[in-house]
Amino acid sequence: MGLKSEYRQALEEFRIRLCSDFKVRHMLPDLIGIITHDESDDLNRIPQNKALNSEFIKILMTRADQDFERFCQLLTESDSTAVRELGEDLKKAARIRTSNAGIPSNSNRDQLPFGEIIPLDPNASDPQRNAAEDQGKLI
Repeated sequence: MGLKSEYRQALEEFRIRLCSDFKVRHMLPDLIGIITHDESDDLNRIPQNKALNSEFIKILMTRADQDFERFCQLLTESDSTAVRELGEDLKKAARIRTSNAGIPSNSNRDQLPFGEIIPLDPNASDPQRNAAEDQGKLI
């Protein structure tokens, strides 16, 4: 099934930090359950840490949402302040994306369903206010 898009986006946003700020190699034993023993062995054979981390992210993208959440939890439990902060930042980015999912942006106002009430900027110009009043959408 793979991760929901909001988790995927958070991983992509933090890809550079995930590939450089810590070493997945040191976490491999704790990642069993998110990855298999065979995948852990395969990852451990990759000599460069950035390449190993990148490959782990590819694997994580194919896993379930709870695997992503467990990975974030493992990061936040690290002895390293930088890794803990990375875990918190990743969780926060995923949470923000998840809470914003399905909320139309201002650029999508023309695509709102008929009858949808559009909040009007109190500093809006008169033409904008008049157009909203004409459509019966002024709140």
